[in-house]
Amino acid sequence: MNIKGNQMCRFVVFVVLFFCSCNTNLENSFMENKNYLEELNWLDGFWIDTTTFSSMSTPKKPFEYWKWYEDSIVGRGGTIIELDTLVTENILIKQIDTSLIYVVRVMGKSMLSYNMEYNQADSISFENKAHDFPSKISYKKQSKTLFNYLQGVSYEMERKLKFSYVKVDV
Repeated sequence: MNIKGNQMCRFVVFVVLFFCSCNTNLENSFMENKNYLEELNWLDGFWIDTTTFSSMSTPKKPFEYWKWYEDSIVGRGGTIIELDTLVTENILIKQIDTSLIYVVRVMGKSMLSYNMEYNQADSISFENKAHDFPSKISYKKQSKTLFNYLQGVSYEMERKLKFSYVKVDV
């Protein structure tokens, strides 16, 4: 084998080894990236709150509908007043690297994003310190109830709003 052939052979071996090592590193990095969306399958379904605004003259029933997909969780939120359903927001929970992001678009307003603050087996919390209200959005599942907490500053006062959702078959 001549010198050019020997150099070419070394080059090919180097390239093959390089790609094999890169492939192993990619596989390891994918294995290390935990899929946090899988832990939120308890959010899937249609949830309605019949208690928070039940004392109003025309009772409002807030709702959230969540659909779990392999790469995201898509939701809609709104209110049911008598026989009318008003969708007021579209929501997306998406994994970016090793964290989750909560993106909400309230109808007629700009999109807002919240970063995951913590995630446990039955609860999750997102935060956007730059937004006044809510600056924190949390969900906690207890038995058959889904609690949703909205926290932040509204009219220069610290506020916390709690919704108690029950899952409904649709």
